[in-house]
Amino acid sequence: MRVARSRSLVALLVIASLCIPIVSAVLISRNLALHSYQRQLTDLSESMLSRTEATLDEAKAALEAIKRHASIPCSEGHITEMRRLVANNRSIVGMGYRGENGLLKCSDYGPSKVAAPRSDAISYVMDNGLHMIPRLQTQVANNQPRSLLYIGSNEVLVDPRNFTDIARTKDAQLAVTLDQVGLIMEKNNPDRELVRLVQKKPASGSQDTHVYAVAKEGPWTAIAMSPIGVIGPEFSKLLYVMLPIAIVISVLFIVLGLGLIRKRTSIEGRLATAVKEHAFTVHYQPIIDLRTGACVGAEALARWPQPNGEYIAPDIFIPQAEKNALIFSITDQVIETVVRDMAETLLAQKDLHIAINVSAADMSSGRVLGVLRRLLAEASIPSEQVWLEATERGLMDIESARQSIERAHTAGHSVALDDFGTGYASLTHLEALPIDMIKIDRSFVATIGKVTAKSPVLPHIIDMAKTLDLQCVAEGVETEVQLEYLVGKGIEFAQGWYFSKPLPAAQFIEFLAQSRADSLRAH
Repeated sequence: MRVARSRSLVALLVIASLCIPIVSAVLISRNLALHSYQRQLTDLSESMLSRTEATLDEAKAALEAIKRHASIPCSEGHITEMRRLVANNRSIVGMGYRGENGLLKCSDYGPSKVAAPRSDAISYVMDNGLHMIPRLQTQVANNQPRSLLYIGSNEVLVDPRNFTDIARTKDAQLAVTLDQVGLIMEKNNPDRELVRLVQKKPASGSQDTHVYAVAKEGPWTAIAMSPIGVIGPEFSKLLYVMLPIAIVISVLFIVLGLGLIRKRTSIEGRLATAVKEHAFTVHYQPIIDLRTGACVGAEALARWPQPNGEYIAPDIFIPQAEKNALIFSITDQVIETVVRDMAETLLAQKDLHIAINVSAADMSSGRVLGVLRRLLAEASIPSEQVWLEATERGLMDIESARQSIERAHTAGHSVALDDFGTGYASLTHLEALPIDMIKIDRSFVATIGKVTAKSPVLPHIIDMAKTLDLQCVAEGVETEVQLEYLVGKGIEFAQGWYFSKPLPAAQFIEFLAQSRADSLRAH
């Protein structure tokens, strides 16, 4: 199950590491190409707006100039001045003068032969005082529409194509609109519907079919647009640069991701995650008083549950935790769990104790004593009901170990030397250290009734303990033969599968009650 999950993670990592950078490269290249072309369209729209404003300014200047002219309207001097103004202003294609009745009296062509009235088309009044009929159909210049601008009796005709008369428009479609009027002039057949939409909400952007830019000043809006396909060359050029970068990033993601997966799925990485997630539980292995047969305590054993319902053995993860300084957090979590599980039972049965394993680092520093003091005080549990078990390795520095044990005694805890006989502790160590009991390692208990190289060691350990007046706890008791031997040797306490396997809290409490009831009946 774990292998399948790891393979799934690797597959997802590879797919994501390939897809995300490459898709990002495509999107970034497209957006950059889009923005690059949009800047060009913005330049065009701003140029159109400037051209429109310049045309209107020229028209107004010409109207003001003819108004100031001293000649009598439609006199030869007046007509000559109109001709001069038309010739000198490229935006203006004609000028005229109307009488008080609104009929055309003369133009730059001369006196009017037909007294034509001004168009009845609705005029637009601009902020600068100009009146404008945006699109006026004329019978000159191949019936090209003109824009008529006037102030009072004087008027000028301008070619609205001037509004879009800008350079660099090969791939662009242009439009100039006027508020409340609509389209005034276009070039290269812009999308009329898009023009209407943009005039209502003048903002640059893009659609599925077009990219466009807008410039607006007062009532005038200049729009430059192009089919979306025009960004293709720039997009290809950018993608040519971005794609190799994306591939390099993909490779880096895969390498880093595989490293993280390996770390997470390794014992070290999984252990760090378990500590962070408070994933550890505690099982309690009953400790039996061999003199009465009653359960008098339990050793709290950390358990690391796995998704498949199994547990990783402590002899696998505890050494790893000690190596990576995670043992402190695990010890704290074990103490928290013991207090939570056993507070009520310990308070109800004052002769019951729970033994907690303490690492070499915790034993030498005394850090764990502060944690115990705080948590036990919060639950009102007497410290005498919590025993500490330290390995021989944690007590090799005799002076430091002696001070640590004395601090534990001062706090009210009994201290046991765990797995005795497997390390380097000697009679000298035992004499120098104020420990309360030793725990005989299961490997020596297993030699009972057998002839092995270790067989002579067990009697020697028992004799050492009796010489120093230390109590003994035999670990790993599994058979009747072992039990009878230990009772015969006067061993006080034992634990092992002969009595019970390590139990979850609720089952241990049931075992405790049954054990004590059986002991009472037997005695």
